[in-house]
Amino acid sequence: MNKVVAYFHTTGTASSVLKVEGLYREARRLQWTIRRFDVRTEKQVKETLAFWNPDGIVVDAAAGNIFLPVDSMSHYPTVYLDCNPNLAESGKVSAVVQDTMSIARAAAVELLKHNPRTIAYVGWPERQFWSVRREEAFADYLRKKGLPIHSLRLDDSKNHRAVIKQLASWLPTLQRPIGIFTATDAMSESVLAAALQLGLSVPDDILIIGVDDDEFICENARPTLSSIAPGFERAGRQAIAILARLMRAKTRKPIVEKFKEATTITRSSTRKNDRKDKAVTAALDHIRTHATDGISAAQVLKLFTCSRCLAERRFRSVTGHSILDEIHGVQIETAKKLIVKPFQKLDVIPHLCGHSSTAFFQRLFKRETGLTMSEWRKQN
Repeated sequence: MNKVVAYFHTTGTASSVLKVEGLYREARRLQWTIRRFDVRTEKQVKETLAFWNPDGIVVDAAAGNIFLPVDSMSHYPTVYLDCNPNLAESGKVSAVVQDTMSIARAAAVELLKHNPRTIAYVGWPERQFWSVRREEAFADYLRKKGLPIHSLRLDDSKNHRAVIKQLASWLPTLQRPIGIFTATDAMSESVLAAALQLGLSVPDDILIIGVDDDEFICENARPTLSSIAPGFERAGRQAIAILARLMRAKTRKPIVEKFKEATTITRSSTRKNDRKDKAVTAALDHIRTHATDGISAAQVLKLFTCSRCLAERRFRSVTGHSILDEIHGVQIETAKKLIVKPFQKLDVIPHLCGHSSTAFFQRLFKRETGLTMSEWRKQN
């Protein structure tokens, strides 16, 4: 009989979706079944376990202390996914935790490229563990480089307008240009709103980068928002792999691992060069939004008021490549995300990326990556 894993979670964020994809991907490889439960009380956990009696448990613990170890879970091999490092460091549970230093380092490197006069961190109003840990790692990285950091401790308020008001009062006290790392993309959105309210130019006066790479937030902001993408999908796979080890072991000695991926997704909020040419900025944002709709370079060129030849030169001087290369780059990036989804048919991907010719896209993908799509899936 296949193993059954109970997966407890409380959120539906972009990061949680990636974790689920990783869980299902690794479980499918092992021929296990995942049962997902959105529960919020210990009583609900106990009732769920009594009914399903799973072989193991994975808990998405990013929501805070909702899922502290409870007696009803002690009889099952359990892995806490993306949990508070304090819990993992207790030596009592198996867990997969974020490598906050990798995230902080990636954010600092992106901001420092532009030599800001002030470097700052904006955390989440409710001091969640992930916000505190990111601030500590960011400050530690900068301290080792001899650089000061300014942090804003927002009031514990869930009122968005109150947050904007605090940010709008604080930003003018900092010397510009300002490089700001935020706890989440949602907070980056608030910083952006406050900056625009003050008439600050992004990214000339203020550079902004957040965490999670929530594309709904980052791609729809104007200007678009840069972000650090932790390896959430890989974390889901790691959780199942640890659970498999616990199930095989005669004794359940806690296993703790970090997921260390931290990929910088650069968008307009830290892409300073293209701000010198507003038409190039508009073209880049348009491409990121519409590349998978099958747009052509000719359609992008309509955003410029000069000749095609001059527009191409302006675009290349900022990005280092052509408009068509940028379109293809976004399409390849999208294809990679689709390929790793285990139930996604490969022959449909070219169409989802904006290409009517499957053969052409397959050649393009191999030219850019050195691998066919099926080879990419096997390796990733």
